[in-house]
Amino acid sequence: MVKLRKELDDGLVVAWVYLLHFADGVHYIGCTSGGVADRIRRHRSGRGSRWVYRRIKVGIDFELGAVQGFTSIRQAFENERQFKRNRRLIYKDCMVCNSAKNN
Repeated sequence: MVKLRKELDDGLVVAWVYLLHFADGVHYIGCTSGGVADRIRRHRSGRGSRWVYRRIKVGIDFELGAVQGFTSIRQAFENERQFKRNRRLIYKDCMVCNSAKNN
């Protein structure tokens, strides 16, 4: 499988922080170095986070709310922790929440 790679201004993206927006308005923040599309497939198949899979099993689906690339896994982990500490950042950066506000 070919991994998606993208250039940032200061280097090659090697890790991503992603935000999943669930249909009931709850959010999940994760970090991956294997590509966001692959990570979402893993979540849906039950090989990702157990928390996410349990929500899917009871009929609460999700969509990708935001994604950001980083040039190091350390930067991605630090950003993920910052998001989890400041919940207001989640709603500010979630494309699904923002599109609902604008409609």
